[in-house]
Amino acid sequence: MSNFTANAKGGTIILTKGNDTVRLGKGTDVIRTGLNSGTNNVVYNYDSSRDILEIEKGVKIVDGVRGYSFVGNNLVMRLGNTKINLVNMVNKSVRFRVQGSNKVETANFYRELPKNTSYAKNGKVMDWTRVVANASFSASKFDMSEYNENLKTFDARNVRRYITIAGNHGNNVIYTGNYGSLIEPSRGNDTIYLGKGTDVIRVDANDGSNVVYNYDSNRDILEIDKKVNTKAKNWRGYSLVGNDLVARLGNTKLTLKNMVNKSVRFRIQGSSKVETANFYKELPKNTSYARNGKVMDWTRVVANSSFSNKFDMSEYNENLRTFDARAVRTHVYIAGNRGNNVIYAGNYGSNIKGGDGNDTIYCGNGADYIYYDNDDNNDTLVNFNAKKDIVGVGKDAGDIKSVTLDGKDVVVTIGQNKWHANHGNGSLRFKNGATMGGIRIQGERSPQKRTLAQTVSYNTGNRTLTALTTNVGGNYNLASYAANAVTLNANKLRVKATLVGNAQNNTIIAGQAGSEIRAGKGNDRITCGAGADRIWFAKGDGRDTVLKSGKTDVAYLYGVRDIKQVTAKCVKGVMTLGIKGCSDTLSISGWKAGSSLSTVQLANGVKYNLAANGKLTRK
Repeated sequence: MSNFTANAKGGTIILTKGNDTVRLGKGTDVIRTGLNSGTNNVVYNYDSSRDILEIEKGVKIVDGVRGYSFVGNNLVMRLGNTKINLVNMVNKSVRFRVQGSNKVETANFYRELPKNTSYAKNGKVMDWTRVVANASFSASKFDMSEYNENLKTFDARNVRRYITIAGNHGNNVIYTGNYGSLIEPSRGNDTIYLGKGTDVIRVDANDGSNVVYNYDSNRDILEIDKKVNTKAKNWRGYSLVGNDLVARLGNTKLTLKNMVNKSVRFRIQGSSKVETANFYKELPKNTSYARNGKVMDWTRVVANSSFSNKFDMSEYNENLRTFDARAVRTHVYIAGNRGNNVIYAGNYGSNIKGGDGNDTIYCGNGADYIYYDNDDNNDTLVNFNAKKDIVGVGKDAGDIKSVTLDGKDVVVTIGQNKWHANHGNGSLRFKNGATMGGIRIQGERSPQKRTLAQTVSYNTGNRTLTALTTNVGGNYNLASYAANAVTLNANKLRVKATLVGNAQNNTIIAGQAGSEIRAGKGNDRITCGAGADRIWFAKGDGRDTVLKSGKTDVAYLYGVRDIKQVTAKCVKGVMTLGIKGCSDTLSISGWKAGSSLSTVQLANGVKYNLAANGKLTRK
């Protein structure tokens, strides 16, 4: 038996027939072994990136070295009659060559991957740096440090459950699934692609320089080590670089891509309290965020009397929904963002472009010009005055298809979209060729003289509102006709419509082409039609009953984002949905699997299948 200790320059060590102990140095060492070089050789400090086993020609090699096993963290190889124990080699590789050849090959001795994961392939070549999990992956955690040292990428995009993903000390690339993940980066410089579920990224004080894509301010969370100095509304050491938020948390640098004017939700490790840090572009002079008491309202901006500029809501925080210019004492230009905005015009005239959402625009005392163009969706104008206010319809918006009454509202259908002029006087002026880039007047249309078709009737005796036509959709609202109206009958409709109840115990009968049914407060009775109806329900909406439903209908729990807050139980053919923390219920009579309402949708858009046993399974 011999003991060898290599020096820092490296060299060749020839194993003898005894049982040798070899301690390698920091240089490139070559360990030469034959077929009969001892039955219990031990090698310390083997480095997969530089050291080499030089093997006698007679040893047969099949994708590495045949005859090996792991004993603890040690790799035990059998080469002919020789046994070599390489210490601390779990998930590492071995470089080797055959005596007389300069060709160095690599044998990988990696821990077996868990079920339903596999190494990726580049064509027919195995990619040992990348692991992909399939849809059947059921483990609760994948720790990259437990597998081969060269592993760099873990792809969980197909996984259909919540999992924890831990990185190793390399520069990892991690793809999360669409059912949420807890990501634990390590000290490398990692790149993380978030999915559609709620992802929690754990950030320690020494995690390297990490980049995160697809962060969603409404659901994703940064979980920060206690050692990192944070403040509820700000972080120390952050900057916006282009559209990216670069934050320094302890010694960790974290880049969140495409985060200009967005917020970040975070919590301290060990705490369940989620706070919000806002990284918003500074508002222009003479504007400010509103307050609810002492609490800042980041969704609403108010301009004071000295404001004298243009305000574009899309240039500021993504959660901004309201701009209030009522105090402004000059003409003002206001542009909305992609959300459903509420815009108050100034009293000295305003030019207003609501944008892509379903916007509500309050006209002021001045002459207001409202731009309406392609993709502007369904907008509502309040306090519109045809004697002074104008709607400019863009070239691409489409033709004016109809002008109808909805209670006291005028409903104008343009192309595929609608806008309402609440409490308008029945005549509107339009100018041709209005565009977002500027107003180009080609000629003014005369005020609309069309007699509005009577589309509904209201019976004061039985307090019933009935849709009289088959082809006029839009918004049918009981509250527009009488505060004590109880029944809304849209059975004749052959187009989509929105049916809105009031605070009474309403009876609502849907049309035949699909309806948005918003019964509201009270204990309401709902009959679905032949189309795909969506029934809105939330806390405070009472005890509602669906008398008839079909398999394409949907229960929309618009105030719930977590399925754990929803209860479901079927007793004697009545399926009852509830929301924890309240006594309000939505009951579906005559419920049968496969033929009755079986889809529940939450406020975040996620849909669940409803089974006879009350189990809710994500679609």
